[in-house]
Amino acid sequence: MADTSSIWRLFFALAFLIALIPLVIWGLKRLQGLQHKLSKSEIQILASQSIGTKEKLILVEVQGKRMLLGATANSITCLSEFDSTGNQFAEMMNDQFCCE
Repeated sequence: MADTSSIWRLFFALAFLIALIPLVIWGLKRLQGLQHKLSKSEIQILASQSIGTKEKLILVEVQGKRMLLGATANSITCLSEFDSTGNQFAEMMNDQFCCE
């Protein structure tokens, strides 16, 4: 009798630990997300768009200027620079792709 009760206690302790692991991982991810939100970095990533397996377009804001960066596995290139209002980007896209 004592053997079966100790086996059940061991089983419940193991089940509790297995259930606790995902909760701890979830909590750590939440804390990491909060840390990023609370940090006052001068560089903010506003948007990121993957355009290939190792290529991205990244819109960042630094000291009131927005920059469109092209990032590959080997380099990062500033493609364009905008004011922080963002209207220039929309105007540039309309100029580039406007139908005549």
